Amino acid sequence: AAGKGVVVAATIDEALNAVNDLMDNGRVGEAGKKLVIEDYLEGVEISVLAAVSVTPEFAKKGTATIIPFLPARDHKRLLDGAKGPNTGGMGAICPLDDVSEETMEQFNKDILEPTLNGLIQEGFDYRGFIFFGVMLTKNGPKLLEYNVRLGDPETQAVLPLMDFDFEQMCEAIINGTLKDFSFNWKKGYQVAPVAVSGGYPGEYKKGCEIKFNESILNESKGKIFIAGAIVGRRSRSNDNLITNGGRVLACSAFGETFEKAWKNAYQGLSSVKFDDIFFRKDIGLPGAAESGKL
Repeated sequence: AAGKGVVVAATIDEALNAVNDLMDNGRVGEAGKKLVIEDYLEGVEISVLAAVSVTPEFAKKGTATIIPFLPARDHKRLLDGAKGPNTGGMGAICPLDDVSEETMEQFNKDILEPTLNGLIQEGFDYRGFIFFGVMLTKNGPKLLEYNVRLGDPETQAVLPLMDFDFEQMCEAIINGTLKDFSFNWKKGYQVAPVAVSGGYPGEYKKGCEIKFNESILNESKGKIFIAGAIVGRRSRSNDNLITNGGRVLACSAFGETFEKAWKNAYQGLSSVKFDDIFFRKDIGLPGAAESGKL
């Protein structure tokens, strides 16, 4: 369903309407022919990306391992205050002040280690990354989903905080030395709001020219990560960037404090202009995180 098939239903009527919308009205096409119904869990979501190095050979040597990165949080709802329809992600922050060391220890014990043991027992050769979608409940962290990739837009908030060489980490994943690899992280915060096309996650237009104010972007020290955009030929000597998707780009910025990172990220995003641009203005702020899961 391209990340847009989840409905968090607070009532039976909302759940039944969602079933009709997905199965009868075909809102997500063929993906709506089959449904998964899950327990409603009260809490807030976090995302934990992890490096994975597992093969039968590594398992025999005792070097098979999964190493989690800093916890991050995506903001799925379209509108401020965690309202509106579900999206592929309106922005991310990392790290999280509301995730304690005790919570991460419980995550490691209840979710990470069983995942590693399962991969070993089933004889997997998997060297890459796993995205853990987790709900923090009153009964501890609960696993919602796996993705066998780095998450979007969490990656744009997590990777810039790496204080180590990404290529060397990938080599360690491949050659079975990940267990001894040193993971060092920058002291500070990364905030990455996403700019989308007006109308997303419903119908939206494409082909809008994207313009950047480089002086504002440079002042913020933010980095632009392109998602739904392509290079469009404007003249023989000058190419321009045009929108080609719902989630167009993210601006990720660092700060020694969350407040500084947030200010830098939104300053950087203000340097971007295209027709019908839309973005949430509360990424990472109190009340911005979603709660509950169907």
